[in-house]
Amino acid sequence: MNIKLHDPTVFRVYQWLQQDPKRPETASEFVRAFKEHFDRTFQTFKEFCKKEFQKELGDYRIDLDEKEKPKRRHVRKRVLSSEPPEGFPSIDAHMQLDMFYFYFLVLREGEFSPSEAVVPMPPVEKPPEHEAFIGDGYILYAELKDFDEHDENELKEASAEFIEAQKIVEDTKDNISENLITLKKDNFFLAFLNPLAFRDVPECIAVVLLPQEVAQEEWTMTLLYGSAMDILLQIIRLSYIYRVYEENGLREEVFDRERQLDGLLRALAASGTEVGRNKRFRRRSIRLKRRKVHKFTLKELEDSVIRIFEEQKRFIEDVSQVQELINAGKIALRNFELISRDKPIEDGTLGNSLVNRMKFVVEQMEGDCRFFDITRQQAELALSSIHTRTEIEENRAERVLAILFGIFVVFEFIQAFPEIPLITRIFISIFGISTVFYLVKHKFEKLTRWLT
Repeated sequence: MNIKLHDPTVFRVYQWLQQDPKRPETASEFVRAFKEHFDRTFQTFKEFCKKEFQKELGDYRIDLDEKEKPKRRHVRKRVLSSEPPEGFPSIDAHMQLDMFYFYFLVLREGEFSPSEAVVPMPPVEKPPEHEAFIGDGYILYAELKDFDEHDENELKEASAEFIEAQKIVEDTKDNISENLITLKKDNFFLAFLNPLAFRDVPECIAVVLLPQEVAQEEWTMTLLYGSAMDILLQIIRLSYIYRVYEENGLREEVFDRERQLDGLLRALAASGTEVGRNKRFRRRSIRLKRRKVHKFTLKELEDSVIRIFEEQKRFIEDVSQVQELINAGKIALRNFELISRDKPIEDGTLGNSLVNRMKFVVEQMEGDCRFFDITRQQAELALSSIHTRTEIEENRAERVLAILFGIFVVFEFIQAFPEIPLITRIFISIFGISTVFYLVKHKFEKLTRWLT
């Protein structure tokens, strides 16, 4: 393989959320964090350009008001204070749909073999740990004189060497090549590294190779700054979803909630019975056990409802976060297909390949959600059961009170007529108490409705 890369270029991309969809008030905070990150990166980049390329950059800033949240979603809108600096190196920033992103790019002039095409990069700080920060990535770009002479496998190997030379991924060229999702057309080559295969590499990586004779045509700018950038941003988002769910502990947190809720449900079921020795029957020296129904007090039922309800509320909140990630992941997967079918790519196989290699993230979360839904249904059933049992206990209590009140009325009636003989009093007491028990047992609901 005798491939030479002309003017290798590296784009460094950072992606941020505009706001938390559930908390619109976070817009100003997210804008401020995005601007601060850009300012720090720009100062480092500015010093780097002066030292390495003797190029003086002006003062660039993010043209966004921290006090005012974005009023509408744009397909792509520049948010830099002015046009980006001409030539190379350069820096630019945009808002797109529900996110911000900025990038800087550095070019190394000359022709190099892929393993030698190392582009010097500024020593930028590690990306901040902020809830609005989605992730970062690279686009590696170069031109080839003899593009048509190389097949897809050769360009794939060259891309793997190009990535390996930048020291972004600490792995062998062969392993990098195996995890590249590629597309070769007559006038361009695209490759995207599957980020899920390198969990210790937070950055997402794309490679764009073009024939040198078409590199200045207008459509190539659309391919590089449009299609390739958009796919990379979707890969960054999907990688972020995976990181939040698997590595940042959301999955384990939801499973912990599920275990706690399931433990409460099991404890409730266990406390509904008491196991004792059956002393009457013995067979072959084995003591049989019998269950005694535990009669819950109203307070026990109320406490059970409160504990289960509070745990269920926290559990549902966590599950809703997982469902939001699932929806975002499905959108990213769908975008792979749409972008790859649009100009200038116009080839759905790339989108299908991206979907097939990374859709298991969404499928895993959907599978977990089905188990979570079973626990949620069990909790709802337990709450419904407790509610029914509470009504039964309340009805029993009302009947007891009715009986006591009826007995009280009977004795008060007897005391009101002291001249009645003792035998008659006894007869009236027996008849009155019997009437009270009969009414409470057989006519309680009708009597209650009549009295109210």
